[in-house]
Amino acid sequence: MTIRTLSVSGIALAALLLIVANIAVGRFSWALAALLLGGTWLALGRGRPVVAGIGFAGLIILAALGTGASQPLLWMMTAAVVALVAWDLDHFLAVTESGEQVYNRVTLERIHLRRLLAVAVAGVVLAIIAGSVDLRFGLVAALSLGLLSLFALRSVVRNLKR
Repeated sequence: MTIRTLSVSGIALAALLLIVANIAVGRFSWALAALLLGGTWLALGRGRPVVAGIGFAGLIILAALGTGASQPLLWMMTAAVVALVAWDLDHFLAVTESGEQVYNRVTLERIHLRRLLAVAVAGVVLAIIAGSVDLRFGLVAALSLGLLSLFALRSVVRNLKR
């Protein structure tokens, strides 16, 4: 499978997850918004980072709104992670196809995919943990835990680079 195929599949899967979840709870306007955002990103996003960014941000916002509207957390988080992976792959393609010669392209793609897979798996695991645990604490504790998780994720990515 090529990077482009993975990117297109990710965009379609993220939009499809949001469409199905919204139709299941009767939010047809949100399903239509997911269809329009995913379709626009697929049709116009290649080589246009602004369109890809808008499509990505729109799908993430719909997933966040769906989480707040009591839609299945696993579906919303999976859609968000898949949209993030698709956006990253889209950006990777834009950089590698920018006109400059890329040496060892296959090796570069493999390294990028391994790192991306590790980050995506960590994101899904953290989303599942967050959805299954009911914690209540203040703003300072939440910000501290957020910073701690960012540092932990950074160290995971740094270790994968080695």
